[in-house]
Amino acid sequence: MNLDQTVIFLYLVNLSLFIAGIGLITYKGLYFRGLVQREIAVKIACAIVTLFIVLAIVFFSDVSIFVQRATFVSMLVFIGGITINDPIIQKAHNYFRDKKYQEATTLYEKAIQRFSKKTELYLYCGHAYLILGQTDAALDIADRCLKLIPDDDQVLNLKMQVLLKMERYQDLLDMSATMRPKHPEAEYVYLYRAEALQRLYQYELALDELDKMKSPDLNARMERIQLEIKLNRTDKAISDFHAMMQNQNDKCSKEQMAHLLTFSSYVRMKERKYEVAIQEQTNAIDLNTDYCYAFVDRAFCYIITGKFELAQNDLQMAEKISTSDFERALIDTIKALLLWKTGDLPAALSLMEAWNAKRTDNVEILTVLGLMQMQSDMYEAACNSLSRAIELDPHRADAYYYRYKLFEKKQLNDLVQMDKQKVDKWKYHPYFEL
Repeated sequence: MNLDQTVIFLYLVNLSLFIAGIGLITYKGLYFRGLVQREIAVKIACAIVTLFIVLAIVFFSDVSIFVQRATFVSMLVFIGGITINDPIIQKAHNYFRDKKYQEATTLYEKAIQRFSKKTELYLYCGHAYLILGQTDAALDIADRCLKLIPDDDQVLNLKMQVLLKMERYQDLLDMSATMRPKHPEAEYVYLYRAEALQRLYQYELALDELDKMKSPDLNARMERIQLEIKLNRTDKAISDFHAMMQNQNDKCSKEQMAHLLTFSSYVRMKERKYEVAIQEQTNAIDLNTDYCYAFVDRAFCYIITGKFELAQNDLQMAEKISTSDFERALIDTIKALLLWKTGDLPAALSLMEAWNAKRTDNVEILTVLGLMQMQSDMYEAACNSLSRAIELDPHRADAYYYRYKLFEKKQLNDLVQMDKQKVDKWKYHPYFEL
């Protein structure tokens, strides 16, 4: 390419950028400001682009002077055309970034009425509803988008998150049974399925789902370790955890780091390193003051270490920021343990009975209920509760431990040995010795 050809080529590039920028500015200025409908805005923009092309052809002369003078202007116009955005969308994004989620959802809903096929709006709006705990609204947003854009991986991921939050685990498994991920992000279908199966106490099947991930990320690796703990493969889980932390190179946001620290504290508790766990939970709370689970786990550690007032403070904070029945049930389960350890066994028993009536077949509630019934000398009721917990989750080591202690009290030695063999095989060490 000689000098003249190079100059003409640069001229055409500059001219193209300039004309495209003018077209974008015209279209976005008219449509985003609500002056005309989309189709009219497109027609006007095309007309102006055509006019500029005609003028460029008519007045084509000394292109070398044009190239010298117009490069900066052309780029500025083109970039300006790209960066212009709808003011409602921009304001909604600003609200979302500033954690003003209620205001953000109002504006996203308005924007969706105008840009009904803009997936990004549904995703932001759905996540804002999720953060607010408005799961019905979040599910509605996902379904509305999927009617217009079926099989969109990101929106399907959003819907699975909502179903998890709503504890509709079987619905999640049913909707995702035939899904085939097309890119790495879509592999989260396996992670969500694993989480649903874990909540249904089907740990082996959950591990099978994680095995399908070609590129497991940090969340998937943490999920696997958690499943190993639930399967009482505690030594392997701890070993895998330390290996994961040594090779941890993922860049995390504050919220993700808070989640990682809270998960780390969960493993530290299994190692009986309670002070280390408390420090990690404190660091997690410093990063994300709205992370309910960090407060709950720290309260549990405080109960184990006899710091009951601090535990009470954390449970009160957790109650203020909890957004779901699942979280509130977990908080009250820990609260029942606190009431028991501080001498108010009747209140602890009453609290667990109320939750058991509300959330039947919850293993965590059944186990703590059985413990409270046992401490209240309600041996037959305690046996029924603990046996039901074991029926639902055959790997529930603390339920086996409490039941074998119950059988000891009743001097049922054969039954004692059967449950104790399980506890010894798993090398289970209870947080609360009986």
